[in-house]
Amino acid sequence: MPTANRSPAVRGRPPVDVKHRVKRLERPAGRPQCLSTGGRRERSAVLRDVAVGSSAKANAKADNGKYKEFVHHFRQASPYIVGHREKTFVVVIPGEVVARDDLLASALEDLTLLHGMGVQLVIVVGSQCQINSSLSSMGQEPQFVDGYRITDEAALRASVDAAGQARIKVEGFFSKAPPMPMVRRHEKYGGAFRHLPHLRVVGGNYVVAKRRGIVEGVDFQLTGEVRCILRDAIDSQLQLGNIVLLNNLGYGATGNVLNCNVYDVGLHAAVEMRADKVFCLHLDDVTDLGLQHWIPLSEAYHLIGGKPRRTINGIGSALDLNGSRDFASEGRGSLSVDLNRLSQNSLPRPVLMSVMACDQGVKRAHLVNAEVDGGLLLELYTRDGIGTMISTDFYQGIRPAVPADLRDIQELLEPLALEGTTVRRSAEELAGDLNNFKVFEQEGKVLGCALVKEVGLCAEGGRVIEVAAFCVHPSMRGQGKGDSMLEYIEQDARSRGVRRLVLLTTRTADWFLQRGFEGVGPAISSKLIPEARRSMISAARNSQLYIKEFQEWEGTTEATKRWVGY
Repeated sequence: MPTANRSPAVRGRPPVDVKHRVKRLERPAGRPQCLSTGGRRERSAVLRDVAVGSSAKANAKADNGKYKEFVHHFRQASPYIVGHREKTFVVVIPGEVVARDDLLASALEDLTLLHGMGVQLVIVVGSQCQINSSLSSMGQEPQFVDGYRITDEAALRASVDAAGQARIKVEGFFSKAPPMPMVRRHEKYGGAFRHLPHLRVVGGNYVVAKRRGIVEGVDFQLTGEVRCILRDAIDSQLQLGNIVLLNNLGYGATGNVLNCNVYDVGLHAAVEMRADKVFCLHLDDVTDLGLQHWIPLSEAYHLIGGKPRRTINGIGSALDLNGSRDFASEGRGSLSVDLNRLSQNSLPRPVLMSVMACDQGVKRAHLVNAEVDGGLLLELYTRDGIGTMISTDFYQGIRPAVPADLRDIQELLEPLALEGTTVRRSAEELAGDLNNFKVFEQEGKVLGCALVKEVGLCAEGGRVIEVAAFCVHPSMRGQGKGDSMLEYIEQDARSRGVRRLVLLTTRTADWFLQRGFEGVGPAISSKLIPEARRSMISAARNSQLYIKEFQEWEGTTEATKRWVGY
């Protein structure tokens, strides 16, 4: 039979849908393909129709607003994902959150994702309300003195039971396998599938404690105070890819089990593990305070009535320390902080713990409302977060310029003007713009400066601020001082309702592009800056314009005080 007769078109078969036609035109297994010219043309046409149809569907899907938004947020989060990889986070989940299965599941979902993206997690789970409920069911009233539980034998049994139940809930959640369709789609090897725990959770006697003892005549019995955390043992588990789970139980040198405050455990874990961040989930007690989105440590001290006095074990006296001290580097047993004595102004413990963690070396502490679904992810992977962050003073040493700074500013800018990086400014011009300069000072010497000047309204009516003469002393480059200055400028601009930052440059574009600015072409012809400013631009320099638009804030302008970063 001639090969042409094998073509479905020649044989007069009824038309079928495209998928079936492609399948029938594919090469049969074990048989040589032999199509006539007409058959090959039909095959090519069918495949082309399928490709065009698939492309149209893909484009239609990509044009969907939901997908565009997802892509935008995913790209926006990518620097944070990279920045958090292999970092250590301590997360405190208090008993009132553990008691609500929906809130606990939401938090653990977020933590599962964080672990999958390479974050090393130490989770501290509390059980205070569960202990209270257990005692009440036994007909006993919980006893507290100055915020500390008096732990008798019955209370200790309730504490052990509650800690065990909380641990089992967390371990059970982390043992869930991923959805089977996903496993089948991505499994690399054939054969039977065997379910294994999705994540590995480890715990143990990592919390070393001592009895609180008798304080002002009150015997706290089996209530413990944390002496230290077994940092090396925990770190070895983190390096193996395990999640470390701590709770309110500590272990004494005599082999006894003690009931500790979960925030005390979380504070010691964060400080002694040298955690990059500490998170504390909370409910309305913190939300009702209406805290700012970002609180520098210097301002956070005011929340607790001033810089705290600390007791250093082995000396036994309270010492006023002028500067922040890294207790994690001083060895075991060196950190002793009585959170209760700091809570006389009725601040919730999560706030106290966060302030003290930053005071003792942790760079950033985050307060996240557990009732916000995905709150941990939103706090970490969106530019402005949804919680409150207390942090060491990233802006320390940055301030408005004063007349005494004029000479230092001139010395900073002169080398850049000589090489053509910046426009040469006379002493008179610098003096005239002095009120618009921000400087970075260290040990009485100005080591960075930036001219920040409002230049009018753009065509859309928004206020525009220009950043110019941006310079950091060569000895300070590579230490993040330029980033701190730029963030200071951005936050100040946001607080003033400015929507756009602009800068003109010929040599330093890459640095600003890496920090969110966008190039829009020659400055002299751009309508993104006011006409009055354009008329002052020198055509000979061919300066290029870079802009940074600020997103509109949802909520109050207090959000403008938020530090942006990892």
